[in-house]
Amino acid sequence: MINVNVTEKGPEAANFELSPAARQRLDKARLTALRPGGRLGFTPAGMVIAIASLVLLVLPMLGLAQTNTRLISQVLIFVAFALSYDLLFGFTGIFSFGHSLFFGVGAYSVALCSLNLGWPMWAGAILGVVLCGLLGIFTGFVSLRVQGVFFAMVTLAMATTAHSLSGRLVEITKGDEGLSLIQAADAPDSTTVYYMALILAVVAYFGLSRLINSPLGRVLVSIRENERRAEMIGYNVLRYKIVALAFSAVIAGLAGMVFAFRNGIVNPGVLSTDISLLPLLMVILGGSGTLYGAVLGAVVIQSLNFTLSSREFVESVRGWAVVGPILEHWLLLLGLIYVLIVLFLPYGIVGTWRLHRHRLSGFFKKAA
Repeated sequence: MINVNVTEKGPEAANFELSPAARQRLDKARLTALRPGGRLGFTPAGMVIAIASLVLLVLPMLGLAQTNTRLISQVLIFVAFALSYDLLFGFTGIFSFGHSLFFGVGAYSVALCSLNLGWPMWAGAILGVVLCGLLGIFTGFVSLRVQGVFFAMVTLAMATTAHSLSGRLVEITKGDEGLSLIQAADAPDSTTVYYMALILAVVAYFGLSRLINSPLGRVLVSIRENERRAEMIGYNVLRYKIVALAFSAVIAGLAGMVFAFRNGIVNPGVLSTDISLLPLLMVILGGSGTLYGAVLGAVVIQSLNFTLSSREFVESVRGWAVVGPILEHWLLLLGLIYVLIVLFLPYGIVGTWRLHRHRLSGFFKKAA
C-alpha cells in the first residue's frame, strides 16, 4: 500500500511513503538480491564446491600418493587462474589475450626475491601481489580506452614483450634455464603447496562469488550487457573496468606464485601465449559468466592435459590398431576435443545445461 501525502506546496512536493509491510518486503528483496541463496548463504553450486573442498582437505591425511598430490595441486592452481579470467571475460566483458602477464609476474616475483635478493618467500609473495595489482591498474589505464579485439591485441603485445624480456635478461632470469626454487632455503614441500593451492582456489571462488553478488558486481555485469547504457546512467565505466582488472591480476599473480612453488622452477614459459590461452579455453568450456563453469573447465582441461601427455597413457595405447597412432599425438587429440566443444557446446557445459535443462529434465523424467 502506498500513501500519498500532498503538502501545502503543491503536488510537486508529494511524499510517497511505503506501508510497514511493503517496506519489510522491499528490505527482504534487497538482502536476497545482494547475497547468494541456499543454506548458510551458499548456492547449490557453492555447497558442492564446499563439500569437495572438505574432501580435498582430508585427502593428504589419508595417504594421497605424491603423483596425485601434484596433479590436484596443478588443477587447483588453474582453477584459481580460470576464475580470475572469468571475472574479466565472463562478468565484465573484457576479452584479453595477455593474462599470462600477471601469472608470470607473480611467479617471477617470488623467484627473484628469494634467489637474487635473499628475501623470504612470503615477502616475495607480498611484493608480487602489490606488483600485480599495480600492473593491472596500469594495464587498465593504458589499454582499456580501446575495446574488444583491440584491447586483446594490446594485452597480447604486453605479455609477448614480457616473455621476450624474460628470455633476454639472462643475468637476472637465467633465460630458458630458469630460476630453481628448489635451492631456496624456505621452499615449501609438495603437501604445503597442495594446501596453498586449495586455499587459493576456495578463497578465489567464494570471494569472487561475494563480489559478483555485491553492488560492484552488479555494475560489472551491467557493463558487460550494455556498456553505453551503464555510462549514460552515470557510472564511470573505465574506473570499474580497472577495478575488475586489478582484482583479476592479483588472483592470477597468486596462482602464478603457487605454480612456481609447485614446479620448483620459473622460466619464460610462464609468460607464454599458451598460458594466456588456457584460462580462455577453460572458461569457454565450462561456460563464461558462471564461476562454477570456470572450475569445471579447469578440472576437465588440466585432467585431459595430464592424462593424455603422461608416458603411461602413450605406452598403453601404442599397440591399439588405428586408434593408437592417433592417441599418441595427444596435442592433436586435445585440439580435436576443443573443436568439438566449440561446435556442439557453444555456450559451454554449464551454459548449454542452463539453456536446455528444462528439455533435458523432461526427457529424463520420461525415460524414468
